[in-house]
Amino acid sequence: MSVRVAEQVEDWESRSFAGGYEALGRLADGEFSGTVRAGGAELFMTKGAVVGVQGGTIESFEGSGTAYEAPSPALPLLTVMQAQSDEVRQKYYTEKTSISAVDETLSEGGFTGFVVLSENVLSGEYYLVYHAGRSMSVAFLGESERLLTGDEAFETAADEVGLYEVRPVEIEPIEIPEPDPDTEPAPESDADRASDSGPAEDAESALDGPDPDPGADPEAATDAAREQPSEPAAAGPDETGPSRSTEDGSPDRGAGTGPDARSETATGERSPNAAEPARNPDEPDRSRSGSVETGDRRQAPSDGGSRSGTASETASREQERASLETVAVPSLDPSRTRVQSRTQSRSRADGSAGTTSAEQASEASPASEPSEDAGPDPERVAELEAAVGDREEEIDRLNSELAEATDERAELRDQLETVTEERDALIQEVERLEDDLATLESELGAQVDAERRLSAREALAGTDLFVRYDSKGDTPLAKAHDGAGRRSDVVENLRLETYTQFESEAVAVGGKEYDAFLTDTAAYQFANWLIRDLLFEIRSTGSEAALRTLYDMLPEIDRVEFAGTVEIEYTEDGQETRTDEEFDLVFRNRMGEPLIATNLNDSLEAASQAMMEQLITAARRVGQSSETFAGAFLVTTSFFEPGALETASEATKSGFLSRDKRASYVNLSRKRGFHLCLVEARDQKFNLAVPEL
Repeated sequence: MSVRVAEQVEDWESRSFAGGYEALGRLADGEFSGTVRAGGAELFMTKGAVVGVQGGTIESFEGSGTAYEAPSPALPLLTVMQAQSDEVRQKYYTEKTSISAVDETLSEGGFTGFVVLSENVLSGEYYLVYHAGRSMSVAFLGESERLLTGDEAFETAADEVGLYEVRPVEIEPIEIPEPDPDTEPAPESDADRASDSGPAEDAESALDGPDPDPGADPEAATDAAREQPSEPAAAGPDETGPSRSTEDGSPDRGAGTGPDARSETATGERSPNAAEPARNPDEPDRSRSGSVETGDRRQAPSDGGSRSGTASETASREQERASLETVAVPSLDPSRTRVQSRTQSRSRADGSAGTTSAEQASEASPASEPSEDAGPDPERVAELEAAVGDREEEIDRLNSELAEATDERAELRDQLETVTEERDALIQEVERLEDDLATLESELGAQVDAERRLSAREALAGTDLFVRYDSKGDTPLAKAHDGAGRRSDVVENLRLETYTQFESEAVAVGGKEYDAFLTDTAAYQFANWLIRDLLFEIRSTGSEAALRTLYDMLPEIDRVEFAGTVEIEYTEDGQETRTDEEFDLVFRNRMGEPLIATNLNDSLEAASQAMMEQLITAARRVGQSSETFAGAFLVTTSFFEPGALETASEATKSGFLSRDKRASYVNLSRKRGFHLCLVEARDQKFNLAVPEL
C-alpha cells in the first residue's frame, strides 16, 4: 500500500487542543473524527470514539497539543488499521470476485478490518473500512491522491479492475479517563464550543449511526438521522440564572460556578454535585439527543433557557428525545448498543411509506403519553404490529426473489465460462489448421522424390503400429510384467511394425519422406515410450499395486491406432446411446478391444481445462462400454493449466470412507474404472506427472 493516511494528517484542518481529558471529552461529545497530537503521541478518534493511540498512552494527553479534523470519519480508523495490519486473509481478482460480493459477505459476517484495492490499478487506491460489519469507503485518485468518500468512493471501486486484499484488524476502543475533579477545567476555545454537542456518552457508543447499505457513506446516514429540531431543556430549581450559550446555540460549559452548575466528565457521567432530578434506573438515559452535522460544522442542541414549563411541553421534549434515541445504532461494543426502532429499520429496507420512528415514539413510548396513568392504545399497537408483519412478509418475498436472481446470475456466469472455453479451444484448432495449411503450401516446392503428398493428419489416420518380437522364446513384456528378464533384453527383442493404408515409399509428408515424418511425431514417440518404458518405470518405483489396472494391461497391447475411433454404447439419463468417440491414439489388444486412449496437445499453448474435461467425458463412456479399458492419457508438449489439474483431481477423488489405494483412479462402478494419467513431453522424453511415481 503506497497511501499511508498517517502521512496526510498535517494537511487536515487543525486547531489548538488544551484542557487534557476535559478537552478530549468535548471532542468526544462533538463526535470529532481526526487526530490529536500531544506530548509526542497521536490519538485517533472516529465519531468521538478513541480507536487508537500511537507513540504513547491516553495519559499523554493530559496537557495541550493540536487537533486535526479528518475530512472523513473513515480516515482515523483506517490510519490505526494500517499501522496494526500484519495479516492478509484473502486476495481476490475483481473479475472473479467482485468488490460488491465481498462487501456483502463481510458486512453479514460482522467483519472488522479493511479492504484495499490497489494492485494492478492505475487510477488510484480504494479502501473499505469495517467495524463489526459496518463499512465506510474512501479512495485516493491519481498522483495528487484526490480524496473520494462514501457512495462515490464505493461505486468507483466497484467499477475498477485489479487485485484487492482483505485484511482483518482487531480494534479495541480506549476509554477517556475522567478529569481530576479538583483540577480547574481549561477554558474552551471557540472551536471547542462549536464542536461541543452535549453530555458525552461512553467512548464505544460514539460511532453510532444508521446501519449502512454496502458502500454507503456513514457520515451522510448519520447526518440524516440527527437532523432533528433542538429543544431547550427545562431549568432545575437550584439554578440561579439562565445558562450562557455560544453563538451557534451550544451550551457554554464554563458558565456557572456554584453547586447548581453541571460538571460533566468525558464519559458522559455527571459529578455528584451536579443538580438533576431523580431518574428511574430502569428508564433509558435520555440526556443525549445527538448532534447535528452540517458539512464541517457541528451544532449541539441548546441546554439554555428556563427549566420551567407545562406538562405538555415536557412531554413534547421527551417525545423528541425518544425519537432521536430510536435511530441510535450499534457502537464499537455490540453489547452496549441501543436497539434501533424495528419498524423504522423495516421502513428503510423496503423503501415504503409508513410510520416514522418519531411517530412510533410518540404513539408507543411512555414518555409521550398524556399522563402517567394512561396506557398504550391497544388499537394503535395492533395496527403497528400488523404493519410490521406486512413489511416482514414483503422483505421475505424480496429476499426470495433476490436469491433466485443470484442463482440465475451464477448459472449464466457458468454458461459464459463454458462457452468462452469452447471458443478458446476452437481458436486453437483454427490456428493449428492454419499452420498445417501454411506447411502444405510451403511443401508444394519441396524436392522430395514422392508420387503423393499427404498432410500430417491424413498420414497418421492411415497408419497403425503393431507390437511384435524378434523371438517369442526370448523375453516378452509378459515376462517382464511378472518380474522376470532384464529391461535391455525386452527392449532389444521388441519391435514396432508399421502398417499403412497407402504405399508409404511413394508418400511425402511435410517435405519429408514418410518414415522420417512418422518417427518425428509426438504421437509415435509417445506410443514407443508407453510400450517400451512405462512398464519398467512402474516396476522400478514399486507402483504396481497403485497402478494395477493399467500395469496389467500393458503386456496385452497388440496394436496402436492413430486418429482412432471407438464405437461405444452407454447409458445416459436412463437411455441407451450408441456413438463413436475419437482419440489421437487408441491402444488395442489382439481382439481389437480398447485398452488405453490418448489425446495429444502438441502446441505451445498449455493443456486447458476444456481438453481435460473432453478426455474424461469420452473415457468414461468408453469405460462403461468396454471391460478391458484401463487408462486415459493426456499428453502435452507444454504444460497443464491449473484448471486442468483441478478437473483431473476432482475426477479421481475417492470417497471419504474409500479404502481404494489405486492412484489417480476414476471409479465407474464398484468393480470397474480406469487410471487417468497426465504426461509432459520434453525433447522426446516423457514424464508421468500425474500420478507421480
